[in-house]
Amino acid sequence: MKKSKKRFLVFFTLVMTAVTAAAITYALRDNASFEQKDNTFTNGEIAVELIEENWDQKKSGVYFPGSSISKQPLVHNITDPDTLGSEFSTRVWAGVKAEYVLTVENVDGTTSTYRYTGEQFNKSIAYFSASSSTNRVEGINGNWAANDDYTQFYYKSQLYNNSNTSPIFNFVVVRNGPYSKDGTSYGEEYVITLDQDSGMYKIPVYGAADATEPTAGNKPTGKVESYSLPDFDIKLKVYALQVSKENENYNTDGIQDKLSELMNDGTTAPVN
Repeated sequence: MKKSKKRFLVFFTLVMTAVTAAAITYALRDNASFEQKDNTFTNGEIAVELIEENWDQKKSGVYFPGSSISKQPLVHNITDPDTLGSEFSTRVWAGVKAEYVLTVENVDGTTSTYRYTGEQFNKSIAYFSASSSTNRVEGINGNWAANDDYTQFYYKSQLYNNSNTSPIFNFVVVRNGPYSKDGTSYGEEYVITLDQDSGMYKIPVYGAADATEPTAGNKPTGKVESYSLPDFDIKLKVYALQVSKENENYNTDGIQDKLSELMNDGTTAPVN
C-alpha cells in the first residue's frame, strides 16, 4: 500500500511540473514585444597635430651666424578610436608642408617680407640636420622623405592612432658664410654679405616683397641693404591622408604624390 502511494506522488509531481512549464511558455509569448533598431553610421574626422616639445621661442628664437638651433618637429595622430572604430581605421599617412619667410628691416626703417624656396633658404640662410653630434651633418631623419625643394616632407610609414612619427630633423644650423659644408661656394646670388665700412648687410631676396606668393626658380630678384640680419620663420603645416588596406604600400601606390596634391591645393586627394 505504501509503495502504491509513493508512485502516485511521483506522477503527480511530474504532471504539475509540465503544467507549470506550459503556463510560463504561454505567458512569455503573450507578452512578447519587438523593437526596431536603426544603425546610423556617422562620418568621423582624422585628427593629427604637429608637436615641437623642445622648442623654446625665448631661447631658440635668437640666432647668430653658425648657430645650431634645436628644433624637432614631429607628427602625432590623435584620432580617437572610440569615435572612428577600429585601430586600423585610424592609420594615416602624414605629410608636412614647409614655407620659409624672411623679414628684413630696411635702411629707411621699414620692413619687407620675402618668401624663399627651400633651396634658397638652405643655401643662403640655414640647413637642416638630423645629427645628434656637435658636427651637424646636413640632412633629415631617414624615416622621412622630402621633395627636391624641401618644401614637402613625407613620413615613410603609416602612422597608427595615438602614436608619433620621428622628428623630421633635430637642428636648424645657420650658415656662417657663403659656402656649403664641403666648402663649395654657392655663388654670389645666395650670399649675405656685410659691408665693413657701413656695417650694413646685403641680403639676397626672392619673390614678392609681401610674400603672398611662392617664388619660382632659384635666382634672387635683387639685394636689399639692412643694418641687421633678417628674421626668418619656418612655417610648418601638417597633413594626413587615410587609405584603404589595398593601397597602403608607400612606393608603388603613389601615396607621396597624393600627399603632395593635398599640400599643393588643399583639396581631397583620393586614392583609387
